[in-house]
Amino acid sequence: VVPSVAILAQEYQLACCVSTAAMGEEVGSQVEVKLFGKWAYDDVSVSDLSLVDYIACKPEHAVFLPHSAGRWQKKRFRKSLCPIVERLVCSLMMHGRNTGKKVKAVRIVMHTMEIVHLLTDKNPI
Repeated sequence: VVPSVAILAQEYQLACCVSTAAMGEEVGSQVEVKLFGKWAYDDVSVSDLSLVDYIACKPEHAVFLPHSAGRWQKKRFRKSLCPIVERLVCSLMMHGRNTGKKVKAVRIVMHTMEIVHLLTDKNPI
């Protein structure tokens, strides 16, 4: 794990040394994956039929942190498998001084989702 990602994970009680059962709620024999340990992916759905194949928000694409370090651009249409929150984070890392600062972008998204959750009292995903 990259040191800056480990710091971010520790800040939100998602440290790498913690077992996966402590990161999410255990449902049966599986662990429910929650973004930043707070919001579940269960309620998320894509209503537009033409976009279902290109927006990865199903539970099999769920991640604890939107920082997978995956190479989603190597093959055509592989970026459609990238979790939608991680695509949002990657789109924030643009324009000169923000290039390559993914942990900063993850923090911005996390704080933004927290604000949306406080204002609407709904799942921000």
